[in-house]
Amino acid sequence: MSRGRKPLVTKQKILTPTSPTLTQNNLSSEIQELKIFFDTKLETIKKDILDELSNRMSTFKEAMHLIIQQHHDNYTKKLDSLDLAISNFKDEQDDISKRVSYLSDDVLALKTKLTTIENENANLKSKLSELEGLQQSVGEVEQRARLNNLEIFGVPERKSEDLLLITSQIASAVGGDDHCTGWDSLLSAARKKRGLTTADINIPGDVRSIYVNEHLTPRNKTLLKLTRAKCKELGFQNVWTRNTKIYVRKHVKSPAIRIFNFEQIDKLGK
Repeated sequence: MSRGRKPLVTKQKILTPTSPTLTQNNLSSEIQELKIFFDTKLETIKKDILDELSNRMSTFKEAMHLIIQQHHDNYTKKLDSLDLAISNFKDEQDDISKRVSYLSDDVLALKTKLTTIENENANLKSKLSELEGLQQSVGEVEQRARLNNLEIFGVPERKSEDLLLITSQIASAVGGDDHCTGWDSLLSAARKKRGLTTADINIPGDVRSIYVNEHLTPRNKTLLKLTRAKCKELGFQNVWTRNTKIYVRKHVKSPAIRIFNFEQIDKLGK
């Protein structure tokens, strides 16, 4: 023991423990209340979300329905328009088919008429050819009858003219034979002497050119005239008659071509 000191006395607080059963009950109650609170909140949030989704889905469905309806209406209008266009096209096709049918009938009728005309034309050509051949034969007979005749152009007519004397004077002027058997030689000599005039046979008055030609039939005269015109057009150098026959030559070295008929004139140069 120590002197002068008092013994230490420690004061302790006496704690009274809380009742465990009471604390657990309070905690369970609070937890239950929180659970109920959160469940209520969750249900409220869930309901709000579902209501929002439902509203949005309803709005979306309405919008989609409207869009689909608009597209459907547009497509329906387009289909109606297309159906109308197809119907009009079919009507036009039917109309065209009818017109083509009518035209085909007309063409067939025209072909039939054309065939008839061609047959008639062929018959006419055949008859014309026969007639031309007959005329040519008759013309040849007429021409042979004039074979010993000559035509003299350019000599003035006089009351007391002597044809034999004029013929003799022409024969003397050209150096030919003035006898009937010598008409060919007289014609040949007259053709060789160019520029025979009335002065060469002592005919008074104005000087005129004299031409001595074969005595052609009217048909052969026309044939000769047309032949000369055609040859002038084509540039042929020579057109002449010999023994009342008509000949042409393109140039000096070309062969002579005899002209028998009018159809042959059109074939010159082809």
